[in-house]
Amino acid sequence: KKEEKEENKKNQKKSEIRKMFKIVFFGTSTLSKKCLEQLFYDNDFEICAVVTQPDKINHRNNKIVPSDVKSFCLEKNITFFQPKQSISIKADLEKLKADIGICVSFGQYLHQDIID
Repeated sequence: KKEEKEENKKNQKKSEIRKMFKIVFFGTSTLSKKCLEQLFYDNDFEICAVVTQPDKINHRNNKIVPSDVKSFCLEKNITFFQPKQSISIKADLEKLKADIGICVSFGQYLHQDIID
């Protein structure tokens, strides 16, 4: 039992010092939202910000419709951006000092400066 306790302590310490990856997520669709949800609930990731498409107008009833990703961000209080062009938020993204960007069904061209 003593060995078991020591092993548990070692595992606990490892998980305490495990680095959380700071990410910026790019996505708009329902598929993107599902991926974002998985990342949100995974303790290995900290979502610094989300980049999603600007709201669209539903031409049948002229109502503005947010993306599924934006709705999730509002629900979970996640910082998000909705640029018309990704390059316009380059400075904002640099300030976040994210480790990685993840793009799932975003729907915009990602400028090379954003990728780098």
